[in-house]
Amino acid sequence: MGLLIQLCTIQIFAALSSNFALATGESRLEVDAARINKNLQELSEFGKNQKGGVSRVAYSDSDKGGRQFVLGLMKDAGLEVRIDQAGNLVAFRKGSDPSLKPIVLGSHIDTVPEGGNYDGNVGSLSAIEVAHVINGIKYSPRHPIEVIVFQNEEGGHLGSRAITSGLTEADLNLKSLSGKTVRAGIEFIGGSPNELPQARMIPGSIAAYLELHIEQGGVLEARKMQIGVVEGIVGIRRWNITVEGMANHAGTTPMDMRKDALVAAAQFIVEINKTLTQMPGRQVGTVERLRPCRALPMSFRVAPNFLLRFAI
Repeated sequence: MGLLIQLCTIQIFAALSSNFALATGESRLEVDAARINKNLQELSEFGKNQKGGVSRVAYSDSDKGGRQFVLGLMKDAGLEVRIDQAGNLVAFRKGSDPSLKPIVLGSHIDTVPEGGNYDGNVGSLSAIEVAHVINGIKYSPRHPIEVIVFQNEEGGHLGSRAITSGLTEADLNLKSLSGKTVRAGIEFIGGSPNELPQARMIPGSIAAYLELHIEQGGVLEARKMQIGVVEGIVGIRRWNITVEGMANHAGTTPMDMRKDALVAAAQFIVEINKTLTQMPGRQVGTVERLRPCRALPMSFRVAPNFLLRFAI
C-alpha cells in the first residue's frame, strides 16, 4: 500500500478477529464470520472464472459491478459513502470526539487475471464488517472510522498513490489490463482525473491505518500461527535488463567464440538468486519474465543472437 502502515487501537484490532470479543458496557464487539464469508462469496461472482478464481481487473465491467456491490455493503453498515476524485470508494463514520483524527481501514477488490478470492477482498470486507458491528450495537468510538477501498492496486498501487504521493501524467496515460488508460479507467468508475490533487491526504491527517490481509508468503502457516503483525513492507524496485548476443552457426562455431545471449542471461539470473540468498536479511528477488525484444529468425542451426530482455 502507498500509506504508512500503523497499528490501530486494540478496540479495532479486536473487532477484526472472529475469535475475540471486546466488552463495551453490556455490549460485545464481535464480528459475524458467516456474514463476512457470505459477502466474500457474493463478491467473487463478479469476474468469476472457470478455474474457481476471479479475473476482476481494474476498470473492467466486473470491477465496476464489484464496486457497486461493495458500495451497497458500506451503506448497509451505516457509513456515509462517496467516490473520491481518484475513484477510490471512501466511507466515513463520525466519532464521539470530533477533535480526534480518523482511523482508516481498508484494502482493494481489483484482482490480477485469474486471481484469488481473498487477496484484498478480505481486508476490504473485514473493514466494512467492523463498521457493521459498531453500527449494529450503536457503539460510538472516540475516533472517526474511515473505510477506503482503493482502486487499481494490482496495476501499480494507483488508488493509494493518488491520495499520497500523487499520480503523474505518465501514470494516467498508461494502458491498464482492461484495455483502458488509467485516465479513462478513473472516469469509468466515477472519479475525476482532472481533479486528482483534491484527493490527496494531508500528511498527519489520520491517526492510523490498518489493513487485514491474507498471508502470501506461507510463513505463518508453516509455523502454525493464525495471525501476525506486519513488521516491515517490501520496498519494490524494478529493472529491465537487455542482453544482446551475436548469431553464428550452431554446428561449427567453437564454444569459446560464441556470444550467446540466452546463456549470458541464464548466468545473470542464477547470480541474482545466489546474491540474494547469501546476504543476511529478508530480501527477495524475482525475474518476472524473459522474452525477445524483437522478432528475429530463429533456428536450431543458429546460435541465438536475439536481444533478450528480462525484468527484475
